[in-house]
Amino acid sequence: MRGLFLTATALAILASGQFTAATYAAQNDVGLSTPPGVTLKVIRIGSGVGVPGSNSNQPRDRTVFADHNGLTLYDSEADTLPGVSNCYQECAEIWKPFVAPVNAVATGEWSIIERRDGTRQWAFRGKPIYTHNADEDVNRGGRGYGAGSVEVNADQPVFNGNTRGHDVDGHAVVELQPSEWTHLPLGITISEIRTAQGQVLSTPEEYPLYAFDGSVDDPTIGAEWTPMEAPQLALPVGDFTVVARADGLHQWAYQGKPLFRYAGDLLDGDSNGRFAEDTRFSLAYVMKYFIPDQIQIRTSHRFGGLLETADRRTIYVRENGGDGADSPQRAARGSQSTGMRIGIGGCDAGCEETWKPVLTDGDDKPAGYFTIYERKDGRRQWAYFGYALYTYADEPPGETYGHMIYDDVDNFELLPDGQERDVLRLRWRTTPP
Repeated sequence: MRGLFLTATALAILASGQFTAATYAAQNDVGLSTPPGVTLKVIRIGSGVGVPGSNSNQPRDRTVFADHNGLTLYDSEADTLPGVSNCYQECAEIWKPFVAPVNAVATGEWSIIERRDGTRQWAFRGKPIYTHNADEDVNRGGRGYGAGSVEVNADQPVFNGNTRGHDVDGHAVVELQPSEWTHLPLGITISEIRTAQGQVLSTPEEYPLYAFDGSVDDPTIGAEWTPMEAPQLALPVGDFTVVARADGLHQWAYQGKPLFRYAGDLLDGDSNGRFAEDTRFSLAYVMKYFIPDQIQIRTSHRFGGLLETADRRTIYVRENGGDGADSPQRAARGSQSTGMRIGIGGCDAGCEETWKPVLTDGDDKPAGYFTIYERKDGRRQWAYFGYALYTYADEPPGETYGHMIYDDVDNFELLPDGQERDVLRLRWRTTPP
């Protein structure tokens, strides 16, 4: 049974509900799932999902890595030794090494190898990474909804599902799926906890687990923390060990830190233990996602979680009016391809008098689900899951009055040949993490 034992102070912290970049960085030392310039996109390719009533498997959604232009990243079965590329000359013309910038540093599962010519190449889990030359043309577009008075640059790369290199010459997309390479004991899984912006150890019900920096027999541990029990005869598995407690229970530990559940995590996607009074507990991350310094996550009873600016302005995106009014309540990020089609053309100069673009700071780089639109006026605007980000004149800050507003915008789609096509009416919605 999941009890709820929260002190008044803990409830106050939980009610404030900000998950800032500083909070995010302080959780633990797990590396980012994507270094700067490496992004995430969702594609549908191959088979693997059995649809009821169908006699065939359907392609499943895969979260894969891409470069800052949205080009899918691949590894090769020909690279059999960790950190060594066997792709040179003609091979390197087709499969271009994914070059790491001079100032790039390794993080998490990402490392940097040196090629024969001295070029620095990214590697993921020891496997050298490439782009495919056939993807370069299909991932560009520069189209969007709207009158076009606020446009993306004509040569702006566009994220989409085109991934022509998969299963070609022994190459495959590089998928974000840590459960595939992590040795897990029975009863522990890995879940994408969106309010935590990362992949976290969790229970089978997808409630997150927390690592404790101390002894399991410490009498000051509050009643809101429940040990993650291990079977009496459980043996160590990978980075997981078993701790014998004074009360006779056995408890799982990860990388030497005992694991606990938090009573305040009641709904799918909750990670409220990060606001608890006892700072010895931190989310048991396997991978963290990037989040810009000027953006944070707010907990919300209505929406589950919302993106907001550092000064607590709710962040909104343009959405196709036919995508369903309840999608944000279901914590749906929307469709990455729809977000890219809308781009920043869905809010012209008049629109921007009310809806303010969320701009980048200086030399910010895209990473994870956060990408950047290069605007014709020279400014750079953040996008999340393909959707350009804006704030509204909510008063007081933190309100969500802009949610579900339909307004008078030129609602047509600009096609690659410059023609216009009527589309469904656009609306504004909040941005679930």
